[in-house]
Amino acid sequence: QKNSVPVKIMVIASLLSIPIIYGVPLLFVGLDDINMVRHFDHGESQIALGWLEAYRNGPLFSGPVEVYMAYPKFFYNLAGVVLYPLAIFSELDYKTIVITWRIFNMIFAGLASIALFVLARCILQSTLAAYISALLLSITPEFLIWSSNVRPNPLEQLLIFLGLFGCLKILGKPTTKWFIVSTILTALAFATKFGSIPLALLIPLISIYCIWTKRTQKDEFTKLIKTYSTLFTICLPIAV
Repeated sequence: QKNSVPVKIMVIASLLSIPIIYGVPLLFVGLDDINMVRHFDHGESQIALGWLEAYRNGPLFSGPVEVYMAYPKFFYNLAGVVLYPLAIFSELDYKTIVITWRIFNMIFAGLASIALFVLARCILQSTLAAYISALLLSITPEFLIWSSNVRPNPLEQLLIFLGLFGCLKILGKPTTKWFIVSTILTALAFATKFGSIPLALLIPLISIYCIWTKRTQKDEFTKLIKTYSTLFTICLPIAV
């Protein structure tokens, strides 16, 4: 127990550092010319050029957009916290955009590994097994590539793991707080990339399961029905 805090710090530090150690040497690779970016990754150059116009025109910019800008916008607008002001006060170019996106992805990749560690530890009840799970993800070649790329995969994975953690909390004890938190995280994951669609379907199924398991406990059952009815009434008009 006394060593648990140092162990957790070491685990978090190691998982956070892997994508940074991998990504920092690649931060400026292929940025001498936009054609060089296109040579390494055609999609990356198209995304950068498309969003260059978006950042210069502000967050309400509506087009025209390139085909590679079909990704949901949450990651790129989140990076806009830095890039929109830069575009106002300086001459923004594709190099600054790509570097900013790569830095964000390194950070999100490290946080995604930590989120998986927390999720796996909650499921497996073993720090070692959870660390091995997160470590294997963090050294997977495709995961490392995404951590140094400009696509929104690391943020999506982070939000999915956090959403799944919220689902576990709902299964442990259904509460309005965790239902709302899980729903928001799922919505943000979907607003980052479309791979989170299964998670969006999972929360309603978990809710139905929780209601079903409480059917013999009159007070709990009534409380859950009222809670979910209220949330449904509030959320449906927003969704529509």
